[in-house]
Amino acid sequence: MRKLQRRLLAVTAAVGSVAALGLLSAPPASAATLPATSSAYGVKACLLAALTPTSCTVPIGPLPSASFPAGPTTAQIANVALPPLGNVGVIDVAASGNNFTGTSTATATTNNTALLLGTVPGTPLAADAVDATVIKATCTASKTTSTGSATFAGLTLGGNAVPLGPLGAATPNFNLLNLPGLGDSTNLLKVVLNEQTKNGNVITVNAVHVYLGPIVNGQGTLGDVIISHVSCGPNAGTDASLTGINPSQGPTSGGTTVTLTGTCFVAGQTTVTIGGITIPASKVTVAADGKSLTFVTPPHAAGPVHVTVSTPCGPAGPVTFTYIAPKSSSASSAPPSALPTGVPAGFGTHEGSPVLLITLVLLGLTFAGGGVVAYRKRGMGHQH
Repeated sequence: MRKLQRRLLAVTAAVGSVAALGLLSAPPASAATLPATSSAYGVKACLLAALTPTSCTVPIGPLPSASFPAGPTTAQIANVALPPLGNVGVIDVAASGNNFTGTSTATATTNNTALLLGTVPGTPLAADAVDATVIKATCTASKTTSTGSATFAGLTLGGNAVPLGPLGAATPNFNLLNLPGLGDSTNLLKVVLNEQTKNGNVITVNAVHVYLGPIVNGQGTLGDVIISHVSCGPNAGTDASLTGINPSQGPTSGGTTVTLTGTCFVAGQTTVTIGGITIPASKVTVAADGKSLTFVTPPHAAGPVHVTVSTPCGPAGPVTFTYIAPKSSSASSAPPSALPTGVPAGFGTHEGSPVLLITLVLLGLTFAGGGVVAYRKRGMGHQH
């Protein structure tokens, strides 16, 4: 504890530069102000000089901050002094989103945190300190759901190890005042781990939120400190659609390159099903604008079939593709001089002479004069 206090004296001169950052109040940001976005920061605090808060006498942070889509989407800062509270090591934050699918994500990781809560004017909490090797908050949001979490390594409060779940996870809104020997029973301190608030599908997570008391209506009248904050909110996204197919027919043997048009086609995440046969995403080529794709038809029986797509925005379709059976080839061996239909292939000219008569048997015709003459080709003989 004394070591941390000596370190604080060395960084007190930094108060002015940090205060110039102009912090707003530190309670969790209203999720309603963050639709279709994500944001993150490492540390933020508001220390008040009076029991009735009107403004921050020592505003700190947010340090550093990232946001989507405004940017920057990533940020890092090292060895941050937080006078008069203490200091932290490296902070990494990132925020991202995809307006195409309507999803967003954010992470905030604060390393080597050392905060002396008893250094705040008016608090008799000299024995209370928050120390941790890693404090991390994460969140994700989609059109249908949103989740958040907080994980820790080496977390202690007042020198006492804080019991955590698997992989250092804390249950949502875990109030350390409920643990024997931790926090303060005189209502002068509240420490909440994995503090989560929701507004619809917009979620806000504070990995650590320290309220400096006395605590009135759940808020700290001497200010508060937030370590590792994230917020994620989805947007309406783009509904998948399938509006066109070209060409719309091809042979039953397959091998036809087909172009589909629509929306929300994503490379590596879009499959095509044609006639019950699914074309994997690895064999579907998606245009850069996500509004068309191509694939090669597999073999299939003749007839019309349905074509559908599966995308990150959901399924779409169907449109129709028709498989065409190949035409049968002709077996006719008629000679260059055309013969009437029904004449046997052996009949034709003899020694270059014209055919004199077609047999009565084949055509049912009566030859004037009563004779029947049929000539066959060379080598087949003839009769009169």
